[in-house]
Amino acid sequence: MVENKEIIMQELQEVVGSKYVRCDETEISIYTRTMGRLEDLGLRIRGMPVTAKADFVIYPENAKQVSEILKIANKHKIPVVPYGGGSAVFTGSVVPVYGGIVLETKRMDKVKYIDEDSLVVTAEAGIELFKLEEELNKRGFTHGHFGGGFYCTTLGGGIATNGAGRLSPKYGKIGDAVVGLEVVLPNGEIIRTLHVPHHSTGPELSRLFIGSEGILGVITEATIKIYPLPEERLFMSFLFPSVRNAFRAARMIIKQGLKPSLLRVHDENGWAFAPEFRYMRKELSLPEEKGSIMLLMFEGPSEIVKASERVTSAICKREEGKDLGGEPAKFWLDHAWWYFYPRRGPRPFWYGVVETATLFRNHEKLYFALKETLQSKYKDMIIMCDSTHHWHTGASLYFRMLLEKAPGNKSPIEVAEDIEDTAFRLFFKYGGTVSHHHNVGVRFAKYLPEQYGPAYQLLVALKKTLDPNNIMNPGKLVVI
Repeated sequence: MVENKEIIMQELQEVVGSKYVRCDETEISIYTRTMGRLEDLGLRIRGMPVTAKADFVIYPENAKQVSEILKIANKHKIPVVPYGGGSAVFTGSVVPVYGGIVLETKRMDKVKYIDEDSLVVTAEAGIELFKLEEELNKRGFTHGHFGGGFYCTTLGGGIATNGAGRLSPKYGKIGDAVVGLEVVLPNGEIIRTLHVPHHSTGPELSRLFIGSEGILGVITEATIKIYPLPEERLFMSFLFPSVRNAFRAARMIIKQGLKPSLLRVHDENGWAFAPEFRYMRKELSLPEEKGSIMLLMFEGPSEIVKASERVTSAICKREEGKDLGGEPAKFWLDHAWWYFYPRRGPRPFWYGVVETATLFRNHEKLYFALKETLQSKYKDMIIMCDSTHHWHTGASLYFRMLLEKAPGNKSPIEVAEDIEDTAFRLFFKYGGTVSHHHNVGVRFAKYLPEQYGPAYQLLVALKKTLDPNNIMNPGKLVVI
């Protein structure tokens, strides 16, 4: 509980008006957590209160108001948690664990302009990605970023966590799309990074805020790349005898310089047990064959799409891939959000996710090392893995694990702690990251010093320099 609450309330009301500052229990309770069902577990693991509550929720409508809010927060030394759509599903990255002010950004939701010549759009940070996509589609464009939280993720929230969407092999992570940012620093100063294609005039300052999880300031506006809507879309699906074959085919597709918009490899357990594929097999009347499935989509000019299809088919055939046609890949993309909105099915004793990314030379080694290590410790565990984001140099690995019953006397928290520690030790051994696209938040912050080594002190120094009072989203990413 903050001191001088009535005084702070009055000062905040003078900035945005009494209508847009709330401290009633109903409004506060909405911002105690995000949409993530694994978030409670993550907070308990780190000893954080699951029912953490803010003291105020405030709704600014522009960068100037955000600036005044941060000046008040510095004056009273109270935390500020920037809040977008609340779609950070695992890590508690926007939970107000120390109370203070939740700064809700969704009133800042205007599209400033669409530059069809430069292929960029400038919009305020609170606009939801699906609304921005709708506006772009009216003009014949797309931003290309369709993550799991597409229908609630905001532009600023996506950039602050550097999220990745379903079509990342072509469009990249959302941070890759950033051309320039407007940011309010912790002291209230408003800055604009350079809005140019590229430059060699010092470090790229936008990169300081991409993936920063709100600890260095509040993103209030962004200019990002856009693309013409594709002339043609073509879907492809292959079932391989093993995940090794599928991994090799995926690597060769990348090495050949092909640019699929969708390129996903799901291992044998993923194809057999994942709810989306059980649903798919039922709806499409697919045979119950064992194997590892690859889903692809190419889009663009017809000639390029057809050439990509020919080369991809030849690669997959060499790796013994059975051509399932385009329907499974299209069905998956059409139903990609069915298990997010709403969630379905009973919960097992324990369900968890860890995900990472590493270079291709370690990709397959890390996959098998983690599966073998965890399977030796938890013999009844079902471990599924998707390699869902493929880049020029490597790819992500997304492990989903479930236990139907308790292993011995272990609690869900003990299981989660053991699995996370086991996974991260192996991630670091094989050159992997704490996270590829789910961010760090509270849950994984303790692993960052080991991941970065001495370079971690650069993050600490940057945080202390820009935010000496540690008001910006404290407890997340960098712990001071």
